[in-house]
Amino acid sequence: MATIIGPADGKHGDLGGLGVRFMLGGEQSGGGVSLVEHPLAPRALAAPLH
Repeated sequence: MATIIGPADGKHGDLGGLGVRFMLGGEQSGGGVSLVEHPLAPRALAAPLH
């Protein structure tokens, strides 16, 4: 059965300037996978443009 994850779903938090959203945990996937998103501001942690 498919799981649909919307843009506001999951548990949101902050890791000192780096956002975190836990979207799918191992308990939901039978221990096979988890899905985490780390939203951040443009150019916040990325390497220089190349």
